[in-house]
Amino acid sequence: MNKLKKILILCFFCFYVTNVLSDDKEEFLIFAPASLRDALEEIVELFESEKRNLKIKRVFLGTSQLAKQITNGANPDIFISANKEWMDFLEEKKLILKNFRFNYLTNSLVVITSKEHIENNGIPFNFSVKTLEQTKTRLSLALINAVPAGIYAKQALKNLSMWNKVSNNIAQSTNVRTAMQFVSRGDLEYGIVYKSDVIAAKNNIRIIHEIDKNLHNEIVYPVAVLNNKKITIDFYNYLSEKKILTIMEKWGFQKYQND
Repeated sequence: MNKLKKILILCFFCFYVTNVLSDDKEEFLIFAPASLRDALEEIVELFESEKRNLKIKRVFLGTSQLAKQITNGANPDIFISANKEWMDFLEEKKLILKNFRFNYLTNSLVVITSKEHIENNGIPFNFSVKTLEQTKTRLSLALINAVPAGIYAKQALKNLSMWNKVSNNIAQSTNVRTAMQFVSRGDLEYGIVYKSDVIAAKNNIRIIHEIDKNLHNEIVYPVAVLNNKKITIDFYNYLSEKKILTIMEKWGFQKYQND
């Protein structure tokens, strides 16, 4: 009887400890654009190591997809957008705390191809973006009416008087990382993506042209919070620390110079 009692007490103790420990593990959710995946994964790992007892979940998709999920009831703690318009959209609906919003990062657009394409075909020394009008395959872009990278690329092509010639020969992807993968795999010859994506791709993607930033709207990544929990505000402030901005720069982003 005493042996059975000891076993029951031990089982109860294990059950109690397990539940207490799991309850103490605070959860935190970040919504961020696909282009920020690599940088944020590194930052989240660092933040968790400093805070402990914290489990950070993150969702990386196209900005339009994330914003629509929030309007449909998703409730992340932090949202980072790849353009101001989608953040404005959520602020108008009173879904973010506007007093905890700021323009965080900038990025740039580049024309890319694969290393194999250069090895097999070469790239002329005087490569011009006009070359994209004669591409043998479709041009790889993120969604041109929803995903910021695609929107900016369309603006640039319009300002170069190229849009009418290439608009029927593009392949659209739900986010910029997927657009890059089509080029990386060799399915498509050229794409227009963020410079930061090329850094993340490492060896197989090559930049062959940097698009003049005056050809499209300013690329801005605003960040905002959706609640005022202490952990939310802590992470929001953490994003502006010097060591975190250094990580962002390593991945190809620049701190936005607020007026």
